[in-house]
Amino acid sequence: MNTKPTIKNFIIVILPALLTVFVIFFLVMPKVKENRADNDNENKTQATNFEECIEAGNPVMESYPRQCRDGDNTFVEKISEKIDADSGPILTREEAIIIAGKTSECTMAGIPVNTAIYNNVTKTWWVDLERMPELENDGCNPACVVSEENKTAEVNWRCTGAIPE
Repeated sequence: MNTKPTIKNFIIVILPALLTVFVIFFLVMPKVKENRADNDNENKTQATNFEECIEAGNPVMESYPRQCRDGDNTFVEKISEKIDADSGPILTREEAIIIAGKTSECTMAGIPVNTAIYNNVTKTWWVDLERMPELENDGCNPACVVSEENKTAEVNWRCTGAIPE
């Protein structure tokens, strides 16, 4: 009996095995993955607010105010009550965002978004700004900084110093 590998042995044994592996991975597996995704989407309801996002078991970001992410959507915890000056902000997040939207320096740098973080040390709200596409290549990520003391706002450019190519 001749056990030397030949092209005939390769064609009879190896080629059908490779063809089977190819069919399984490139034709069958995408359908299995698609069916799993469809089942996941049927079983999961989309959150519409911060509380529903938490109830669905989604991750909560430790920020102030807290944020919860459900897929592509991010929900921010509503903090509407005014807090004593020694323990937290006097201005609410919503008030800070309104001040940022009315300050020309901030609106020239970008559009204030619904994301704001309170700095308890400086007593300021840092409102993120969405940049105009033509200004995004300068390596900066500006925020509109709203002071509780005098209710004014100014831009902090938060530049990294790296110049993107």
